[in-house]
Amino acid sequence: EGEVIEEEDNLVDAINVRQEEEEDDDKKKSLTKGQRQCVIFVVVLLLAGLIIGLVLGLRIGEDGSSTAVDVGSGKEPSSSTTLSPTTATTTPSHMPSVKPSLSPTTEFEGYLANLILVSSSSTSFEDPASPQTSALTWLVNDTFTRSTQLTEEQLLQRFAIVTFWYSVGGPTSPVSTTWLEPTSECNWTSPGNEWYDSIVCDENQTIKLVSLEKAGLSGSLPAEIGLLSQLQALVVTQSGLVSTLPTEIGRCLSLAHIFLFPSLITGTLPTELGRLTSMENFQVVGGMNGTIPLELSKWTNVVSFVVSIEGGAQLSGTLPSEVIGAWTS
Repeated sequence: EGEVIEEEDNLVDAINVRQEEEEDDDKKKSLTKGQRQCVIFVVVLLLAGLIIGLVLGLRIGEDGSSTAVDVGSGKEPSSSTTLSPTTATTTPSHMPSVKPSLSPTTEFEGYLANLILVSSSSTSFEDPASPQTSALTWLVNDTFTRSTQLTEEQLLQRFAIVTFWYSVGGPTSPVSTTWLEPTSECNWTSPGNEWYDSIVCDENQTIKLVSLEKAGLSGSLPAEIGLLSQLQALVVTQSGLVSTLPTEIGRCLSLAHIFLFPSLITGTLPTELGRLTSMENFQVVGGMNGTIPLELSKWTNVVSFVVSIEGGAQLSGTLPSEVIGAWTS
């Protein structure tokens, strides 16, 4: 009988264990079901948010307006507030350092004009028929200028030499030339007269020599010659120039040779010539007057100095002793 009772107890225990295991399984299943419901709920919320965002985005895109929040005050403006493009007010730098987009034309023209005016205070574009305005207009429409990434120095050089060409009557020259062709100015010349009519540049495309001996030029020397800061020689012969020597020529600090004849160079010798301390040959035929400036005593390398009277030169006074000492030492 004792054995029967013990077996019954074991059976009851087994039943209880089985019931406990079934209850645990039910709890796990219930928990798993609850987790699935939570995940489904989160997914539904995300999808709803995405749909709402898309709808709002489409509406904002169609209306072209939205509502902005003032971060500083934490206040939200009225629904009528729209986001419209604003124009920033900036102060332009003294010298543009980056070449802007070359389109549209008016934008490039404004940039170029500002660059020139800052670099050459004597330049003016008020006269639409002036050599300066003609040069600016030509540059703006020149395909080489617009398609080549030129530096500011190269743009100024190109403007200066084009202004020079217009000023000395180059476009009306009876001689065939390649000037003003859409190529580098260093390639401009007179076919067949390259030895006499040419522009010589160094390896950096910087103008060193301007020689026009057979181009049949007339007109005057422009102040913009001073923008050719690395110019070493200026030769204009067999011409009918009627001009003064612009004071801006004193900016060409490397200039060592000036030959201007036959021409009618009038006025006085600018004191700014004294800045050309590399000067070796200065030969001008014209009707210059006044005295020889004391500043020419800085020409310690001079070989020849000729101011011919053929044009009616009327230099007066005596040669300063300082000049004599510098030139004969």
